[in-house]
Amino acid sequence: MDAFKQLQVLKQKKSALTEEANAILANAASQDGLLTEDQVKLVNEKHEQQVKINESIDLFMKQIEMQRGSEVVKELQATEEKLQGAPVQTPKLFESFGDQLMAIANAGRPNGSIDNRLAEIQNYSGMGTAAGGDGGFLVQTDFANEVFKIAFETGMLSSLCREIEIGAQSNAIEVPYIKESSRVNGSRWGGVQVYRVAEGGTATASKPVIGKHRIELEKLMGIGYATEELLRDATAMGSLMTQAFGEEFGYKLDDEIINGNGAGECLGILNSNALVAVAKATGQEADTVLAENLNAMYHRFLSRRRANAVWLVNPDVEAQFDEMVLPIGTGGVPVYLPAGGYADTPYSRLKGRPVMPIEQCAALGDQGDVILADLSQYALIRKGRLQQATSMHVRFIYDEMAFRFTMRVNGQPLLHNAITPANGTNTRSAFVTLAARA
Repeated sequence: MDAFKQLQVLKQKKSALTEEANAILANAASQDGLLTEDQVKLVNEKHEQQVKINESIDLFMKQIEMQRGSEVVKELQATEEKLQGAPVQTPKLFESFGDQLMAIANAGRPNGSIDNRLAEIQNYSGMGTAAGGDGGFLVQTDFANEVFKIAFETGMLSSLCREIEIGAQSNAIEVPYIKESSRVNGSRWGGVQVYRVAEGGTATASKPVIGKHRIELEKLMGIGYATEELLRDATAMGSLMTQAFGEEFGYKLDDEIINGNGAGECLGILNSNALVAVAKATGQEADTVLAENLNAMYHRFLSRRRANAVWLVNPDVEAQFDEMVLPIGTGGVPVYLPAGGYADTPYSRLKGRPVMPIEQCAALGDQGDVILADLSQYALIRKGRLQQATSMHVRFIYDEMAFRFTMRVNGQPLLHNAITPANGTNTRSAFVTLAARA
């Protein structure tokens, strides 16, 4: 069994242990709220098994990342050799981003000389040596990739989405989906239906109805300037620009995944037709979150997607979680289990699923302050690597260096709409939020 399949098995075992422990706790709660010695022993055993499973999951995750990294390197090498007709010889490059910035600054001054390494980078990319005068020098590839890496490490959501790389000759992708808005007879799979028929009888023909999501690449860009004084500290300049723009790309992507309007940017969860908004409880006070709200959200979430679900919450919501209990007799049972207790680090858990505080969620009390989502049902497409260039000419009269970062990326939920169950009227989805509590 390969690492990926083994990982899925471990996750299923872990989920089963959680359900078993929850069942024991629920049984105790339905009685007098006290656990027997045997029940305490069983719960502790399941905790210990989860710890061991978590350790195994971490090892398999590392193995998968190693395998993916090796495959990507091989693909890049094969592509470059095919395009160039021979193994690519890496040119002599700068040791740091700051070193290259200083060379670009010198090249942009009157009577300044162009460092040979700048020309090599331009030639290596196929741009030619004239690019510096035309509008900037390309930044060394490994520096540009470092910004991209930070963006997806700083961004909490993008790494959880279904990432799709677009081919060199394409600027969009069409993702087929089943047009299923209801699970009642005649609506499943968009219209597939089977019948009981008597001998010699016939059945009405039916077939799946398939639609297509079209997602087009859009450009995400950042522009920055640095003064001559800051450029003098080459090490600080490289670190500052890389960190600042890397984190901003990560923040922007996460914000669009949640709040994007779909016009020249990602279509966010909160603006998707697939979103289910759960109404507040009767008589609920403004700017509050109740256990009743969370239960209602969980019950409106597609059951087959719960294993991948995460709770996305505004950090201000966490304070309410800490005091949330389910009343039992004269006491109560905690609803929220912080990391390090009956939960996995680094995230706390609700209903067995991770809780991720993220500032892009709406303010406490507004729709979107709490979201339950399966981000594997969100497609994030991109094309190529982050493009990064610098120029001394754009802001020459201000004695400043200009920096430009661009990424071609877009995304939207794969689920086309919320689903009406076969029995009942409450729609369900892989994206559920809590309606406003004003």
